[in-house]
Amino acid sequence: MLPFADRARNVALAHTVLDMSYNEADLAKAIASEGLRPSLPTGTEEGSAASASALSGCVERCWVLDPNDRPTFVDVQKELDAIAAAYLKSTGAPSLRRVWRPPSVARDAAHATAAAATADLLHHEWAASGSKQAHLPGTYPHRFPPHTNPRRVVNAGVFSTCGARGADKMEDRHVVINRLDGIAGAHLIGVFDGHRGHECAEFAHRHVAAALTATWHAHSDPGEALARAFQGVDAAFVDAFERSRADATADALEGKVNGGDKSGDAIMKKRYPGCTACVVLVLGDVMYVANAGDCRAVMCVDYVADAFHVLTTDHAADTNERERVRIENSGGLLRRIPNGKGFNTWRVGTSGLAVTRAMGDADCKGDGVTSLPEITKVDLSGGDEYIVVACDGLWDVVSNEECVKMIKDTVKEPGMCAKRLGSEAMTRMSGDNITVVVAFLKDLATSEKVTWERAFTTNAI
Repeated sequence: MLPFADRARNVALAHTVLDMSYNEADLAKAIASEGLRPSLPTGTEEGSAASASALSGCVERCWVLDPNDRPTFVDVQKELDAIAAAYLKSTGAPSLRRVWRPPSVARDAAHATAAAATADLLHHEWAASGSKQAHLPGTYPHRFPPHTNPRRVVNAGVFSTCGARGADKMEDRHVVINRLDGIAGAHLIGVFDGHRGHECAEFAHRHVAAALTATWHAHSDPGEALARAFQGVDAAFVDAFERSRADATADALEGKVNGGDKSGDAIMKKRYPGCTACVVLVLGDVMYVANAGDCRAVMCVDYVADAFHVLTTDHAADTNERERVRIENSGGLLRRIPNGKGFNTWRVGTSGLAVTRAMGDADCKGDGVTSLPEITKVDLSGGDEYIVVACDGLWDVVSNEECVKMIKDTVKEPGMCAKRLGSEAMTRMSGDNITVVVAFLKDLATSEKVTWERAFTTNAI
């Protein structure tokens, strides 16, 4: 639960990140000056009322205004141990394991698979031939793409939440790297929206930068290098995941033969995780946007609400006729599948994939699904430019126009702008994970930032 999602006091100006009139400064001021505190739980389950009351009392003593009246951490630990012991006694539970979420064999196996696949990539060719070796003077003609403005600064803020899907279904990942490979004026921003598991998104977010910087010397066009990085990460993930799946299945079968777990849960199901991706490479006064799937990038100049540029095209089978034709021409399978809302939607392959471009999704590659992104090149003007890169958890409920207007009406601090957009998506009941990156392509002035000092000044507005 987000702090202050349910307030104990009705302070009209203390808007939270769940409110449409989001104002973080007012919330901070109310917490400090008016003693605003969130409401505390009251136990409703059998045997939990006394424990909830004791826990609430402990929390209240920890947030009293006078620091001298607050308990020490040692005291808090002793009190929590006593509360846990009382709970166990009242409920007859043998241990605290029953209080918290029980372990899941399937979830543990999925995490183990992701870790194995990620670790395996460390031995990939781009790690061995890495960018530092490639960047030795004279080793190749294109050490770095044309560098028009090494002073280019990117200030980025991120808001990412599992949203309505729940923490165990969080499949989004993101990356924000300033001075990519140590080069002034080079910056990388990306969002990765996983589906059928988080593994591919995790893999891409960890390795897309290395895949790019280790190979861009071979390409005179940075956009081409970015496209090759997408394809390299895709191929490496499919290979690594399949090998880790084979190893895990072999281990499970061996355990079964030797009298181990016979339930079948330990043997990994045949899964094909994938992810859509939108990655932005800023090189001085030139920007390259690579997109595969239904993430989206929108750019605006000088905060003009009705003058923005959509830099990507959604690669969704149901909305992009050009992509459907491409799938058909490749011999891929297209099907109309009921969506539960009274009409059918176009999907790809026997698995019914919604997107036509993505990393991973090995079972759909034969149906024309490709990791090759579409590349957009943008010449930056040097004005007040910013870019929003987000997964479809935002775009499903917030239009491009609304996105730009919200940023125009928000203090120009990237973290607050990202929160504003993500919180609005939550308010509108987005049913997906939500990840938003807002990046201002300049060095922000102090007057454009919100500071805690300003939040607590008497004349703060």
